[in-house]
Amino acid sequence: MTVFIFASNALLHKGIFESFLFALTLAVGITPEVLPIIITITLSKGALRMAKEEVVIKRLVAVEDFGNIDTLCCDKTGTLTEGQVSLSDYANLFRFMTYFGLISTFFDLVLILGLILVIKAGTELFRTAWFIESVLSELVVTFAIRTRKPFFRSRPSRWLLIASVVAGIASVAITFLVIGHTLFEFVMIPVSILIFIGGILLVYFFTVELAKKHFFKKYEL
Repeated sequence: MTVFIFASNALLHKGIFESFLFALTLAVGITPEVLPIIITITLSKGALRMAKEEVVIKRLVAVEDFGNIDTLCCDKTGTLTEGQVSLSDYANLFRFMTYFGLISTFFDLVLILGLILVIKAGTELFRTAWFIESVLSELVVTFAIRTRKPFFRSRPSRWLLIASVVAGIASVAITFLVIGHTLFEFVMIPVSILIFIGGILLVYFFTVELAKKHFFKKYEL
């Protein structure tokens, strides 16, 4: 759709650059709406591949769960005969949220204190840097906690990678566009702060990688 809008505006002689900015803004706006469609299509493809191996998938979300399984244990009682799955120990889920939540909070504080005390950023610059770091940190940490294995031993799905890259680029790009300056009062962010944010994200990612190794060695989910 964005390609069609871009082509239409260009044919109407509204300017190539302005048409591109408008199409890019539209793509950023519809990305959250398109993600469920992308996920559904990807899971459907997985279900079709498993059907060829004579495996029946009743719920699409189960396809992703199968992709994260290292060991599958089956029995002939309880789950199969009663059709119920019970959660007998939820304490480790709470530990997981607390464990990695504290790590996330620590790096958020590093950014906040760095912007306020060291860089002495104004309100608009702080808002822009916080927006970029918040979005990118959520995308980055997804690739660490999505699997128990080291990130380089478990390849993410192609669509997850594409969607994350597009969302990351769009989030940074909107801070440089007129619409971002007008609607959200973003400002042009200096390269030095972008490097600062990139360093935080890099350390954050590898910290979570090391932390999950310790966590999963001690607790089972």
